[in-house]
Amino acid sequence: MPTRGRGFYLNVLRPKHGGVYARLAQSYWDQGHVKTRVLQNFGRVTLAQLDALHRWVDANPLYPGPTAKDSFLFRIQDLHCLQTWQYGREALGHFLWWKLGLHRIILEALNGIDGKARHARWIEALVLNRLAQPSSKYGALRWLKVSATPFLLGLGDTPRHENALYRAMDRLWVRHNGVETRIWERVVKPLTAHPDIYYHDLTSTYFEREPDDFVKFGYSRDKVEGCPQVNWGMVVTPEGFPITCQVYPGNTTDVTTVVGMRTRLQSLFGLEGGIYVGDRGMRSADNVKDLVAHHFHTILAEKVSEKAPMAILEKAAQQDPIAKTEKLVIREVAGEDARRWIVLLNEKHRASELETLEHRRAEGEAILKNWRKRVGDTSHHEILKGCQQELSQAGLLSLFDIGFDEYTFQGLTSEMKAAYERKKQWAGWWVLSTDTELPAKQVAEIYQGLAIIERGWREIKSVLDVRPVHHTLQRRISAHLVLCELAYLVERYAGWKVRSAGVMGEDGPLTGPGAFEAMGSMVVNDQEIVGTGVRFKQVTEPNERQRRILETLGLKVESFQRGWSGLDPERVPPKG
Repeated sequence: MPTRGRGFYLNVLRPKHGGVYARLAQSYWDQGHVKTRVLQNFGRVTLAQLDALHRWVDANPLYPGPTAKDSFLFRIQDLHCLQTWQYGREALGHFLWWKLGLHRIILEALNGIDGKARHARWIEALVLNRLAQPSSKYGALRWLKVSATPFLLGLGDTPRHENALYRAMDRLWVRHNGVETRIWERVVKPLTAHPDIYYHDLTSTYFEREPDDFVKFGYSRDKVEGCPQVNWGMVVTPEGFPITCQVYPGNTTDVTTVVGMRTRLQSLFGLEGGIYVGDRGMRSADNVKDLVAHHFHTILAEKVSEKAPMAILEKAAQQDPIAKTEKLVIREVAGEDARRWIVLLNEKHRASELETLEHRRAEGEAILKNWRKRVGDTSHHEILKGCQQELSQAGLLSLFDIGFDEYTFQGLTSEMKAAYERKKQWAGWWVLSTDTELPAKQVAEIYQGLAIIERGWREIKSVLDVRPVHHTLQRRISAHLVLCELAYLVERYAGWKVRSAGVMGEDGPLTGPGAFEAMGSMVVNDQEIVGTGVRFKQVTEPNERQRRILETLGLKVESFQRGWSGLDPERVPPKG
């Protein structure tokens, strides 16, 4: 946008309701016409401040910025920074929240609840906290003091007490079904290329407190021993966008969640049929029967240790491959009842699994050797019991069959169980069952897509920092996990867009967490023009990578930099 000279001047407004407002403006040429743009709003000023501003502008302290034709800089000696707030991550999350229409979805879902606009703003604030600086609800209140979130959301002087956050969470949980269905119809479904493929998986989240009727001991996917937990399942699209999540007691097994999740997809979301994809923990004859009866096709991993899949493996190993990919060798065996068995071999995974298996065998042998040293000093009952316990704690007892022979010099005896030989023989092999008519190669590719939900769990746990959970009430625990689901949706959308556009980070293609991390250096400064008493807030200039991220996400750099004052009128958060 060409300019002729500097053309800076002070634009003064005197509205009918009273007061004097000042803003810094600039005239410029555009295709033969003189136009004006506002560079900085100073807000309401006193007459004394207005006179000081006139003198300051007349002193000509401004000059064009070095990185953009329409930018400008203040002389550093003319400014005094009074306070700084974190801005980049919070603003990125806020702008995407509005771009995806999540503000309207939350408001609509809260219809009929008093103070719904206030609750909607607190819900958004909690999501932004997950994206910017994950913390407890008490920590979120401290974060609000150093974050630009109150400005972005129009919280103003709204009292900030943890009870406001808890009330918002309670309302969210009461209406979370309406939130998820609206998000599916308006956000997720239009974004996914295959809205008829559903990936389902289960994970756990631990607590550092005593168990109760909901928070229970169970199999820990976090590998944290001695802590009670809850389990929660999520269904996502092939792009990784979450459709729904469900929270279960901590001792819930994968296989018991399938029918309930299928019922939820049909009754709440109206999904009649499609392809249900799950790992071997979801597989059972009753689950397959239920899914097929309700018009769902399946692609499920099989437990290789069971009799039928083992027979399929042995048969497939004698056959020639029907397809190959960069990573997989694919075979197919015809089954009964129109089911097909797709057998996969990944040589790279095989080498890795064999190496791990050998390491675990050596670890077990070292444990046995240490216990053999105690023969003669300790009773054989204590040696046998102690050795079994140590192997069990290391997860190795399934590989070793141990005993005690007091007539041999070693005393403690051991043999490798059949499980060890089976794991060694079939390392790197998978068996899938499906009733689809898709080519075996496509079945394999769809199943491999299940890895996207595993990556999602890692992001939710490590980046959005879902754990440990400190809530005690079941509804608050569930609401906390729904907030994490919403934050993951925003983060996943950002990652999907920047990766599709080929935006690069320092260590390779940029991810969703990487995009938010890259925006972290942007802050809001509360500036005072020395000698005038005039204060204004200014967002730091985005660097080249930050500009690329914003442009890729369809966000205007100028509006992003102006922050809350740059929002269109209809996008200003409603009061209430």
